[in-house]
Amino acid sequence: MSFLIIALLVVVCAAAPVLSPKPLTILGLGVTDYGAANLVCFLTLATNVLIFFLTNYVANAASTPLPHGASTGKSILAVLKSLAYPVTGFTFAVEAFMR
Repeated sequence: MSFLIIALLVVVCAAAPVLSPKPLTILGLGVTDYGAANLVCFLTLATNVLIFFLTNYVANAASTPLPHGASTGKSILAVLKSLAYPVTGFTFAVEAFMR
């Protein structure tokens, strides 16, 4: 039994990742490179993440596949519908594929 425990410990220790001896470099307040010379990481705020997701959501709605020959009003309505119901774009794409 003790042999199995020792063998398990050897396997676990051998599989453990080796930590880099490089120290964490702080370049300024909220800026770090995590030990890589060509990497610069900045802290972000919750508003930045929120703006990213909202912009992505609107861009996704604006790129909704529209029915061919749709008027401007119907196109605007389709984009507004895809803002309210994101599945709308999928529905238009499936309808276009089935034609």
